Amino acid sequence: MAKRELSAVAFNSVKEAAKTDFKKQITMIDFNLLKPNAQNFYSMDSDRIELLAEDIERQGLKQNLVVTKKGADGFYTIISGHRRYAAITLLRNKGREFSLMPCLIEGEKPDDELEYDLIMGNATQRVKRTGCEI
Repeated sequence: MAKRELSAVAFNSVKEAAKTDFKKQITMIDFNLLKPNAQNFYSMDSDRIELLAEDIERQGLKQNLVVTKKGADGFYTIISGHRRYAAITLLRNKGREFSLMPCLIEGEKPDDELEYDLIMGNATQRVKRTGCEI
């Protein structure tokens, strides 16, 4: 089999994309600065949220939220993690202490792109490795 090599242009393009992606980091954001995306149309079944809240309370939050800073009001809009946010809200309403949330901050995007990210995030993350949905 012949060895394939990337052209210099392709190599530099991939290298630049990787460098940009690795700049993204998890940031702890005050829970009160997070707000759900009004475009989220996915089911927020209360039984499943309660089950997720119990799991988070037992094991802690294992996955970050993905957010974007929208406008100059200082708030972050959730792109991915609405169910985790709802579960934490439930726990907070029961007196549990969750003040900082791990978040990956995406760049500011227009509403149609946010909606696309919301759909794709849900499409690719609904079913977990075990095949069961929580």
